[in-house]
Amino acid sequence: MGPGCALVSDAQLAARLDLDGDGISRPADCDDDDATIGGEEQWFVDEDGDGYGSSATVARCPGSSGISAVTGDCDDADAAIFPGAPETCNLLDDDCDTVADDGVEPPTWYLDGDGDGYGADYASTRACTAPDGYIARNGDCNDLDVTLNPETEWHPDRDGDGYGDPDDVTLSCQPPEGLLRDASDCDDTRADVSPDAVEACDEARTDEDCDGLADDEDVEATGKRVWYADADADGYGAAAETDEACHEPPGYSDNRQDCDDADDAVTTDCRWVKVSAGRTHTCGLRHSGVVQCWGSNGFGEGVVPPGTFVDVAAGTWGSCAITRSGALACWGSGTYGAPDVPPGTYIEVSMATSAACALAEDGSISCWGRAAPAAPEGTGLTSVSLSQSAGCALGSDGTVTGWDAAGSLPGPFVATDAVSTGCAGLDASGEIDDSADTNAGEAPAGPFTSFSMGSITGCALDAAGTATCWGYDDWGEATAPPGPFASLSVGSYHVCAVTTDGFLECWGLNDDGEATPPSD
Repeated sequence: MGPGCALVSDAQLAARLDLDGDGISRPADCDDDDATIGGEEQWFVDEDGDGYGSSATVARCPGSSGISAVTGDCDDADAAIFPGAPETCNLLDDDCDTVADDGVEPPTWYLDGDGDGYGADYASTRACTAPDGYIARNGDCNDLDVTLNPETEWHPDRDGDGYGDPDDVTLSCQPPEGLLRDASDCDDTRADVSPDAVEACDEARTDEDCDGLADDEDVEATGKRVWYADADADGYGAAAETDEACHEPPGYSDNRQDCDDADDAVTTDCRWVKVSAGRTHTCGLRHSGVVQCWGSNGFGEGVVPPGTFVDVAAGTWGSCAITRSGALACWGSGTYGAPDVPPGTYIEVSMATSAACALAEDGSISCWGRAAPAAPEGTGLTSVSLSQSAGCALGSDGTVTGWDAAGSLPGPFVATDAVSTGCAGLDASGEIDDSADTNAGEAPAGPFTSFSMGSITGCALDAAGTATCWGYDDWGEATAPPGPFASLSVGSYHVCAVTTDGFLECWGLNDDGEATPPSD
């Protein structure tokens, strides 16, 4: 042998091609390391891997996928179908015994006519598959109403307002006694709270109409108040700048009395404390003691002299006031306004067409002017009232003394006033006795807390500040606005009143501007 590869004998080559010595050489041997595994064998094809093959065969090595040693599969594409498989109701021969659905009870299906997912107990059928319009779940008590089924929610209505409590739920197909389908009540303890209620301002900020918005959040809220801008933060707002809201907005006040909202040291001195209506002019007294008059001024009845005053009275063509020192000051017509006043210290003044009377500190009365009535003598009187042709005064014993054309009243009274032909008194029960005069007609029943009588019209205030007027009303003088008022004064054909917060309102004849008070 020369140099090169050594020769391999035939025996050596055969041994190398059959390592496991099972007599099958590579590549025919399926596993040349295992003598128990020889070459390919014939197997039944098992495409669905259910362990059963079809009648088709294939040569494969043992352990290959998709083969089986057992035949008999009647549907080798469905792993759920094979000999001995459990038979189910599906119109298929699951166990390959040539009979479909043998020994299987078909399920029950229920008609779901309203499509709510629940079928009617009274309309059912058995079938392996659901017929159109049928489902497996039953229990519908009304298969014509999609809203009624075993999952329908019912709610109590404890407050009886017709709306149910969404937080208390009962599931039932049939309506339970006393329960509602509605679930929109936001407070089932209050009959005044429901979607049908009206949103109203209240301190608790309740959402009365259940829309999720309460009071100022709800533009439809009722009962909103007027608030007044308080720029200087002194607690007093300015009447000219307002906002409507349920609750006080920042920078606002419920008080409109500020005289200067840029200065926190100035508050209510400009507000009115008294008003007196004459014939064609009116005078008012401010908290600061300033008197202003408006309306006619043909006789100077509107030209107020300097001074600080505590009372004021408007007559026909003149006016009078009492200074803080108690002195009298009068202006207007010298003939009818009676400017020549008596000396003394006075606390109350009253004027008529051509005369005036004043009550002194000692309870005596002085009268002056053209055809001035003769005042009663003595002291101890507590108020005085003068009309065109009569005067009357209230005594400390509560009786009314009338003079000239006025008749006296026995009382007892707590206030008195004069009209053109007599006196009227207010008794302790709040009723007005005007039996001595009938020009304005009979006064209505009270109770009242104060009153004022003109020649043909009367007005009175009750405890709430509401004005009631009667008598002559051709210019609306007997048709009072709502107020509330703290005091009022009836003139010849118009009425003026001070509101409870110090503003003025007038109504009736306004030919000369007598019913148009100064703007604040």
